[in-house]
Amino acid sequence: MNTLILDALSNFRQLPTFGENKFNSIEIINNIENDNETFERIILLQNGNIDNVPTRFKNVLVSDTSAENVLNVMIKEAKNSDNVVVVNATNPFFDKEFIHKMFFQHRDFLADYTYAIGYPDGLVPTILSLSCLKQLQAISKENSFDVVKCKNYLFQLLSKDINSFDVETFVAPVDLRIKRISIGNSDLGEFIFTLSLVEKLGVNIAYDDLANFLSEHSENLFSTIYTMFVDITDKEITSATYLPKCTSSVDFANVEKIEKIAQEVMEVNSKMRIIIGNKCEPMIHPNFVDIVN
Repeated sequence: MNTLILDALSNFRQLPTFGENKFNSIEIINNIENDNETFERIILLQNGNIDNVPTRFKNVLVSDTSAENVLNVMIKEAKNSDNVVVVNATNPFFDKEFIHKMFFQHRDFLADYTYAIGYPDGLVPTILSLSCLKQLQAISKENSFDVVKCKNYLFQLLSKDINSFDVETFVAPVDLRIKRISIGNSDLGEFIFTLSLVEKLGVNIAYDDLANFLSEHSENLFSTIYTMFVDITDKEITSATYLPKCTSSVDFANVEKIEKIAQEVMEVNSKMRIIIGNKCEPMIHPNFVDIVN
């Protein structure tokens, strides 16, 4: 028996719909796998942000998203499966031929763990034997973390003792890792980027064709702002040879104003990185700790 696990734990709001038929990503997966007998069980792991789950999916709500608990849930739901295929449930691209090729190679080569490198994060699934999943669960007891903050959490655990596993690897036609591309619906940037890709390419594109498109059309990689630099003082403790001096007329920024700016920025993107101290020395601000908090 084999189990398909759809991981939607990082989904930050209701899934968007795509195309003329207005299907969301799990409905697309359901339609493609509807007549297939590869997976006897299909499990949706989610945080409660998805309604209208297809009846053939077992809908599992997970409130504790620590790695140890998530793997416990996976093992429990996989029951006596030989292999488990973990798919990003918020990814609308489901290349059935590619996924089945991965699965059959994993099965025929008796691999513990099969994954792909060079593709955008969240695009290609990970395949594990049930025994491998149990070993990773044991590793997670001493290396637990929040899986919502780490999309590649399964590989993160595997890397702690990778030489103990038989690993099969699929390599992208072009290595996109340096571009830090992420597909899905875990934040506003992923949502905008994924929606734009579907509008240009549709949902039936092969993974390799998608990788080649992103490599050849870098103008499609932009989505929303992820980083903001802010100075909280115009004071310096050393003189810079090349960097222009701060021109602010205020010695120290007001804490309440910084808090207001931070709140407004996080409404733009909840995963915004705020870098304090672009030109001047932030730690001489008398309320530095309050601002960080």
